[in-house]
Amino acid sequence: MILKNLKYYRTLHFKLCNVRIQVLPMIMLCLMVGVMCSCEDTEYGTRFYDEDEQLIVPYLESNENYSECVEALEKADLSGLLSLAGYYTFFAPTNEAFQNYYTQKGVSGLDELSQEEVERMMKNHLVPDTISSVQFTAGALRTRNFLDDNLMVSYGADGLGSIYINEVPLEKIDISLPNGVLHIAGGVIAEVTETLGDKLASHEEYSIFYQACVETGIIDSLNNKDAHNKSRFTLFVEKNEVFANEGITSYEELAAKYSDLGEPTLYEDGLNKFIRYHIIDDYLTLPDFQDGGMYPTLCTEYPVMMEVQEQFFINRHEVVNEDDPENPITTEVYQGLDYQHANFSGWNGVMHQLTEVMPVYVTQAQEVILKGNTLSEESIIDQNWDFDFVPGSSYFTARTTYVGDYYSFIGPYLYGAKYKVYFTCPSYNAGKSLIGLSVNGEKVGASFVSNNGENFVGEIEIDNPGYCLLTVSLDGNHTDANKNNLRLQQIRFVPVNE
Repeated sequence: MILKNLKYYRTLHFKLCNVRIQVLPMIMLCLMVGVMCSCEDTEYGTRFYDEDEQLIVPYLESNENYSECVEALEKADLSGLLSLAGYYTFFAPTNEAFQNYYTQKGVSGLDELSQEEVERMMKNHLVPDTISSVQFTAGALRTRNFLDDNLMVSYGADGLGSIYINEVPLEKIDISLPNGVLHIAGGVIAEVTETLGDKLASHEEYSIFYQACVETGIIDSLNNKDAHNKSRFTLFVEKNEVFANEGITSYEELAAKYSDLGEPTLYEDGLNKFIRYHIIDDYLTLPDFQDGGMYPTLCTEYPVMMEVQEQFFINRHEVVNEDDPENPITTEVYQGLDYQHANFSGWNGVMHQLTEVMPVYVTQAQEVILKGNTLSEESIIDQNWDFDFVPGSSYFTARTTYVGDYYSFIGPYLYGAKYKVYFTCPSYNAGKSLIGLSVNGEKVGASFVSNNGENFVGEIEIDNPGYCLLTVSLDGNHTDANKNNLRLQQIRFVPVNE
């Protein structure tokens, strides 16, 4: 089982991006003052830009094939931004791309589009990060654009020879400029406005699943367009053909199989759970899934378990048929993903098509071991002492001299159950430190003395399944206060069978 907290880190990352966007006007003002005070160079950080170095807008202005793009940036009030130092990726449509867009819109040119329309159009092409094509993966770009939306990368049949952004081909890539990377787009990248609910409704092959979303009331969440409280879901969906393979040819037959209470709108109803189990409250394209990852769903008691090998296996496990006790039959069961129908981006999430029907997978709590060498900088979310981590080591090492110091990190996924907790924490040299462990803010047992073996810490009751927050604290000094060196080898959670 791996550590996983994508949503936290993405939220933090995009908050940082948003801060960068918000402070840009101030940066621009300072830079413009710098330009007026200097005849030769403009300083940005520790880098100097010569007057003859072309930034994004000057580069576009130097080629008449991008004159429409230059005019659009000017109307969008973005020309000044991309004429200054910074870190951007811009997908610049050609003049031909703009003309095709005008034809589709039924207008003759930019003059017939409002300033707000043009601003949103151009912000859709602009990313506050420097991303070259070697950093693309078949999925969402690592940073959202200036509309706070995901841009989706895909490839043609010839692989890396054809690259598409939201299905628009790139004609030229990786033009490296002092303030970012420029990619030339063969079309105007349309803003994604369809919600996941809209996508289901507009595709007849998903009609059974769509009606189930309507009857359970979950369609309201999939259609939510509150820009101030924007959800980003990952939706797994079966098309009608997949349901038919299980003998389900209508919504009524689906409800007959799963709606055990006959009230699909009830949280406890089996059909309601079935639909909620298909939704992860995070935006995950195929490259985001990790082998051994467990992903909490809106059916909070039960996560989706993912194996990533040559293909994707969801909830792979063995089922034993003991109808004939003398000759039991073991069958491997899993759900797969249809690669050709995955990474469908909507305004509020991304959708992946399943190759088999995915029922709620119910499993019992099992022993979980967190290894110290699986921790990384991304795992630590709070700390008030310095720590070292040596790749390849079997330990996570932290040093401190102050009682009360701590560090917190995201631990493994724990099902709702009671667990016995064991902590292996070899001490440094011959002295001992007094160590404390908390799970989700609750102290586990009493503080224990670090030694070269496994310590039974105490028992903890997990009421709400999910990834736990672990905090390790120094509760008492080493015999030599200058040698408080904590090495976390492993933490073990063992379900208590009552």
